[in-house]
Amino acid sequence: RNAGNKLSFENCTNGELGSTTKGAVTAAGTPSSGITLGGIMGLTSHHFTATGCKNYGPIKQTGAGGATKDIRSSIGGILGAAPNAGTSTITITNCENYGNVAYGSVKPTNRVDVGGIMGTSSQEGTTTITGCKNGGKIEFNASGAGAEISIGGIGGTIQRGTLTNCVNLATGEIYSNGSSTSNYEVAG
Repeated sequence: RNAGNKLSFENCTNGELGSTTKGAVTAAGTPSSGITLGGIMGLTSHHFTATGCKNYGPIKQTGAGGATKDIRSSIGGILGAAPNAGTSTITITNCENYGNVAYGSVKPTNRVDVGGIMGTSSQEGTTTITGCKNGGKIEFNASGAGAEISIGGIGGTIQRGTLTNCVNLATGEIYSNGSSTSNYEVAG
């Protein structure tokens, strides 16, 4: 539902419990800009509300990542990103992710945020995530030196907001090529 600059999703479902192909969201190749993927919504710059939504489909980027330097990519089981939402509010309540969320390779100097519920939130807006659950594995293949990588069971990077009564039941893993110049941030 879109009322002006307000997006609202209620009891939406992507994929099917136990399926590794239904509801799959995949990006491949080397785009010139950032990659933003989500099980329910990829990217928003408006007020956004998701209530009772579930993602079962795998969300993954399989290519080499964005070709341009200093770009940001985001992947989330429910919402990929709200990076330019300004003063918008992002509210995610009682949502669940069971799909694996994975990012392939990253170019040097790029930033990637991968989260079971949300990838990246805005610095200016307010994000509230309440009563959410992640049961999907979070993975990242850190093949590019000089990159910044944040992964989390609930959020990759929540820049301004509140997380309340959320639970992560899955593992988060970064596979590294041994580069000592990348920054890794990992949280349950």
